[in-house]
Amino acid sequence: MLVPASATEVVQGLIPSVSVDGHVASEAAGWVAENYHPDWHFVKALRKGIGVHHGRIPRALAHYVVSAFNSDAIRFLVCTSTLIEGVNTKAKNVIIYDDKINKKSIDFFTFNNIKGRSGRMGQHYIGHVYLFNPAPTDSLPFVDIPAFSQPADANASLLLQIDQEDLSTMSKNRLQGYLKQEFLDYEPCSEFGH
Repeated sequence: MLVPASATEVVQGLIPSVSVDGHVASEAAGWVAENYHPDWHFVKALRKGIGVHHGRIPRALAHYVVSAFNSDAIRFLVCTSTLIEGVNTKAKNVIIYDDKINKKSIDFFTFNNIKGRSGRMGQHYIGHVYLFNPAPTDSLPFVDIPAFSQPADANASLLLQIDQEDLSTMSKNRLQGYLKQEFLDYEPCSEFGH
């Protein structure tokens, strides 16, 4: 993903490469030029059908470029990590320019979230993701559910609540001391609330 300075560089590189002048967003570009600054890269980009979206763009303008992109008023949208922070687009192609967000490498989950922005059903059935860096190879973290895995350090109070037929042999052996003691009666509940 890009940082605002990188996004600006990418946009400034795209502006001379896109040959369409007099684009649908030209009227909006004129308004932005009049109310902000005529030489701002945001204005030059809009005139070529390129939107810029990052945290330093005023909210109303950022909202406009997303809406304009989704309605095909602009063809390109250059984003920072805002792409995964709530920007909902209908992009056919996603180009991942950088492999870091705030100087930290993107993890596997974030990478898949970004990838998922390409090829939205109902608009583009197939999307493409282009990378400038290798994809992260980390797998998603393992989530242990002790009631299912019944590890050696599982809390005995949890194991006592599991049906006898669902207990592992190791768990049954661990519970023998509780089940065979004579101070308290232990009768497993057969129905909720009893």
